[in-house]
Amino acid sequence: LHPLKAVRRDPWLFGRGALDDGYGGYLCVTALKMLQEQGVPYPRSHFLIETCEESGSYDLPPYLDALTDELGDPNLIVVLDSGGPDYEHIWVTEALRGLVAGNLSVQVSNEGVHSGMSGGVIPSSFRIQRLLLDRVEDSHTGKILIPEMHVEISSKVRKEAEQLGNLLGDELWSQLPVVDGLRPQNEGAAEILLDMNWRPAMSVIGADGMPPTQTAGNVLRTNTDLKLSFRIPPGVNAEEIDVILKEKFEQSPPYGAKVEYMPDAAADGFHAPAMDGKLADALLEASNHVTGLPPMATWVGGTIPFMAMMQEKYPTAQFLCTGTGGPGNNAHGPDEKLHIPSSKRLTAVLSATIAAVSK
Repeated sequence: LHPLKAVRRDPWLFGRGALDDGYGGYLCVTALKMLQEQGVPYPRSHFLIETCEESGSYDLPPYLDALTDELGDPNLIVVLDSGGPDYEHIWVTEALRGLVAGNLSVQVSNEGVHSGMSGGVIPSSFRIQRLLLDRVEDSHTGKILIPEMHVEISSKVRKEAEQLGNLLGDELWSQLPVVDGLRPQNEGAAEILLDMNWRPAMSVIGADGMPPTQTAGNVLRTNTDLKLSFRIPPGVNAEEIDVILKEKFEQSPPYGAKVEYMPDAAADGFHAPAMDGKLADALLEASNHVTGLPPMATWVGGTIPFMAMMQEKYPTAQFLCTGTGGPGNNAHGPDEKLHIPSSKRLTAVLSATIAAVSK
């Protein structure tokens, strides 16, 4: 479907950004409009609608500082940039992983050399990349080898992973578009949840210095550059990890190769404070009334950079991070789509919750 033209095919609304996060502002406005039309009082509310979130929200802190007097000290911050494993429940995100990204460059020569003359003589820049990556990741297990990138996983989190894993079962793995026969890095729904949300992981998301296979010749290439993305659990300081990674990669370069690591992005994860009784009770009652089901707590392995910023700016505020993301929504991909029925239910639940906490 066309990425920039909305297409409605119930129960979906297709279009780039329809889910992530085009619907959020409209949902919030509609939730309060419902209360206005019914004469139900609600607290003083502000809408912060930014369009820089996918680029790291670097413009948000200056705006928060400039609007300090206007915004005051909020009691509740609602964020609609999340979701959960199904479309039936209201999912409340309690934790998000952070992100550290950078470019790792390895250069071994000033120009390409015939591989018949140089292969086995000049060390391959790709092999040196492999050696460097082995410094930070166990290539057999996928485990990150930097202790500072791990957090202690509490018994509470492990218990919640077991409970959520029992609810989701095999669907947690089967909903991923993997090839037939592929197995997860660690077996079992609970372990998948912990790997997805509470353990660090590395992904190679881009490469330079490699020609396409169709045009590649017998040449030992001058360099291999990789774009690396590290997901880090909440509680890990992203900027400190940037420094550690640079030291790990650049110290004692194999064969004396030219190695450079250039940090590109750093965003801390988020761990929501426990809801107070009034908010928790209001959300429970609203969810049961609208959906017939209690709200469910979950975690998200992705990153919402501004969550940690907001938590630092407003340390006494409560957070309700939720949304209508779910299986098959294709956020950031082709045919991104918003699930309309669950969006309507979330609007009603948010409206009722705000009304209840304002009493």
